[in-house]
Amino acid sequence: MNKLNLRRKLLLLSLFPLFIIMSVAMSIVITLENKALDEEVIHYKEMLITERKSQLEDAVAINKQAVEAILKNSTDQRTAINEIRRLLGPMRFAVNNSGYIFIYDYDDNNIVHAASPKKQDKNHRGMTDPNGVKILEELQKAAKKKVEGSLIMFTLKVVTLFHNQN
Repeated sequence: MNKLNLRRKLLLLSLFPLFIIMSVAMSIVITLENKALDEEVIHYKEMLITERKSQLEDAVAINKQAVEAILKNSTDQRTAINEIRRLLGPMRFAVNNSGYIFIYDYDDNNIVHAASPKKQDKNHRGMTDPNGVKILEELQKAAKKKVEGSLIMFTLKVVTLFHNQN
């Protein structure tokens, strides 16, 4: 009987380190898998954002050409603005159609605002986002940095284009 207990003790003594080693190995594997998964999620998110920016840049380039054609072929500024509003007003982007294009001049006057036409023909100097960022000032700074215009992401919901007219 004593021998049997000794065998059990030896078996437990030999299995205990194996159990510890397996637990540590599984913990390392789980940690590495979680880290790899987190990195893959970050990479996938960056890839989606890059693709979305590319799609938006394409849409903006098309709209820019259309607006420039209207301005070039129009002799009356008011008529041109109304035609641009008719063109851009119904246009939406993003999966849920929450994205829209708007245009401000360098004096902070709204020319086109597809989502809120009542903002058109009004000055919005000093307008801030929820973080206190002066939106139009930042848009103008970005526009002056690049000849072709710039994309600025203020929040996940707001992606805006401002074209440099210089």
